[in-house]
Amino acid sequence: MTLLDSDMGGIVLNAKALEDGCTMIREMESKDCERVSELLEQLGYPTPLEQVVDRFNRLDQVNHRLFVAECEQGVVGWAHAAMRSSITSQARIEIVALVVDERHRRKGIGRELLRRIEDWSREAGLDVVRVTSNLARQESHALYLASGYALEKKSAVYSKRLPKTVQTYAE
Repeated sequence: MTLLDSDMGGIVLNAKALEDGCTMIREMESKDCERVSELLEQLGYPTPLEQVVDRFNRLDQVNHRLFVAECEQGVVGWAHAAMRSSITSQARIEIVALVVDERHRRKGIGRELLRRIEDWSREAGLDVVRVTSNLARQESHALYLASGYALEKKSAVYSKRLPKTVQTYAE
């Protein structure tokens, strides 16, 4: 169970995480960018600090929330969630990324990050939280299933890198 600790500005973690010296889930601050860069590397997305800082500063603070799990050793987990809406589906919160330092996994920290995202979803009046996860991340799938998430579908992801020049079209 999580409890709001208004004096600390975050969520106090469950007993299992507290035993590991973890104290809270709080909103990410710019001072956390270096540690988030390190966690992104563990997630398989090496991102230079300068890019993390730039992207953090560009995010719309209304539709995005970034949370960190903080322990005595510093930040050991990070999550990014975004509010999404479209004509094809109801508005929802989408988990963009969630990672717990490999030395702190299986201690309830990921579950607490999920709970904080779910709290934000309720605060925003939304009743759906969605996450996509690489098929290779079996440990993550177990976390989501154990946290009450249901597998809706499997899909392929396609992307295309566009040239930096803008193509002009004749009218």
